[in-house]
Amino acid sequence: MGATRRHQSDRGAAAVEFALVLVPLLLIIFGMVDFGRAYYYKVTVGNAAHEGARASALGDSLSAVQSRVSAILPGAVATSTGCGQVKVNYTYTFLTPLPAFIPGLGSTVTIGGQGDEKCYS
Repeated sequence: MGATRRHQSDRGAAAVEFALVLVPLLLIIFGMVDFGRAYYYKVTVGNAAHEGARASALGDSLSAVQSRVSAILPGAVATSTGCGQVKVNYTYTFLTPLPAFIPGLGSTVTIGGQGDEKCYS
């Protein structure tokens, strides 16, 4: 009878330990996914800025530059700072509420990139 009680209390302890370990583990996993996505968008914004700068250097209008940038990253806003120079901004929204726990970081962040190309026109 003593062995049965010990076994039942061990099962309860295992469930509590599992719950204590599961929460930090899920926070780490979802944090990695969220910040990995943010880094992906940072790279994509840089690529969109480069393509926009290329279009600007070839003499395309600002609407054509914006169209090319939007084709790469829908929702991105391109501004031309000169011939062959384009800045792109994108508002990234985190999937999880985890970044709210980091001081100075909200649920959205603006990711910016700049592209420069030699002007041919």
